[in-house]
Amino acid sequence: MKKILVPVDGSRHSHQAVETAVKMAKQMNSRITLINVVNPVASILFASSGEVGRYDDKIAELSKKMKKESENLISRFVEDLKKQGIEVEGLSLEGYPADLIIKYAEEKPYDLVIMGSVGLGKGAKSLILGSTTNKVMHQLNIPLLIVKEYPQ
Repeated sequence: MKKILVPVDGSRHSHQAVETAVKMAKQMNSRITLINVVNPVASILFASSGEVGRYDDKIAELSKKMKKESENLISRFVEDLKKQGIEVEGLSLEGYPADLIIKYAEEKPYDLVIMGSVGLGKGAKSLILGSTTNKVMHQLNIPLLIVKEYPQ
């Protein structure tokens, strides 16, 4: 197991997925890639209102802010893992999280994907398993380790 992909969103579950990946990487001398996917939902919401032109500046501003937050999140994780002696890289991508996680994991290809059972997008559908994790679980063609919340 040389290449591990860990999608992160800043949730407690994704932090625990990173901790699990670090333990495995140390034992197997693996490389970790962290990704955060910025979801273009805000743009879709504005576009569906039928008044896209009125909101172009707001959409661009929101997209820029979300991208910056994503890059900051990734850089904090990468810095922390490097301090622990882990070979790590981090990427901020834009698109639909489950689709990009699946595509990225399979194209590279990675040996394992580790992700939290629930992310930041908590709602009725994600009470048991997050909707992104659920989609990845059912469509990914490589091994997936889902990390459930554990006591701190």
